[in-house]
Amino acid sequence: MQEKDLQEFGGRLLRLMAINSISEAEMFLQLSVEQDTYDGWVTNSLEPSEMDVTMLLGYFGCNRQWLTRGEGEPYAAPVDSWPETDMKDLMLSGTQYLKVPAMQEMAEWISEQQDGINYWEVVKANFAREYPEFREWLKKRR
Repeated sequence: MQEKDLQEFGGRLLRLMAINSISEAEMFLQLSVEQDTYDGWVTNSLEPSEMDVTMLLGYFGCNRQWLTRGEGEPYAAPVDSWPETDMKDLMLSGTQYLKVPAMQEMAEWISEQQDGINYWEVVKANFAREYPEFREWLKKRR
């Protein structure tokens, strides 16, 4: 991808998809994005709404300034530097996830949202992006 492609939103979206090995099909499935919307974003003929930006930020976990304006870097810190203990504990807890305080808080917050975003799908997509084992497990279930 040439540097000039990153001057527009569509180029930055494609870069995020490439960094995270996310296909168009996965975007459509995991975020319920329609083909016309996606095509508009990629060709820069459709500007994403604030709700769309929020959804994409949640999905990719990227820097807002970079996604919306091309300022800075896609990620403030390398994914490898994120703390792993909480997620490992969560993965080990299996079906007991609601006993984990962080999951209780997330479930409570998500249940209160009225903005039309399916945050559980965003959480699932982020988890699949960060943990290849989970992504493979999801593929086997389909």
